[in-house]
Amino acid sequence: LVCEDYRHPDVEHALHPLHSVTKSVVSCVAASLAADGLLDPEVPAETYVPELSGCGYTGASVRTLLDMRSGIRFHETYLDPNSEVRVMERSMGWAPRNHGDPLGMYPYILTVAGEQEHDGVFVYRSIDTDVLGWVCERAAGVRMADLISTRVWQPIGAYHDAEISVDPLGSAIHDGGLSATVRDLGRFGALL
Repeated sequence: LVCEDYRHPDVEHALHPLHSVTKSVVSCVAASLAADGLLDPEVPAETYVPELSGCGYTGASVRTLLDMRSGIRFHETYLDPNSEVRVMERSMGWAPRNHGDPLGMYPYILTVAGEQEHDGVFVYRSIDTDVLGWVCERAAGVRMADLISTRVWQPIGAYHDAEISVDPLGSAIHDGGLSATVRDLGRFGALL
């Protein structure tokens, strides 16, 4: 930390949405679980989440998720209200649901279809991290909020509690739901 200056007294302790930085935190949780032998990056994701059998993620390994190299059809076209990312946002409760949208992140994941073979080129797909988070929770038998707390936040010596947004069913939003103080985000950056 080089400089710290807060113009308003409460800002120092204010939680700020980290958006896609959440993906890096979830990936660190996955690395920690792998180091402890609770998660095998080389096995198919459905080893941990059998519900993934039959959707676009069938056969995708945990490493495929970590590398964002799934072959699912998922476009992050934010200006298109019908793109997959917008349906996902509505399903997770970040926007009002349309008729036919799944209720919840995990039910939405089960609707995605394959577009190409897994392990092809890298394509930025937020949903891959949502599947990874689900896999981590199942592998450890612990909710993501608690995994982040014990495997990242406590070890970095965070000054404040973080928060993670959840969908209408109570599932964590692994791709962008974390909020933390600026100082603790710096500590996470120092860890990396």
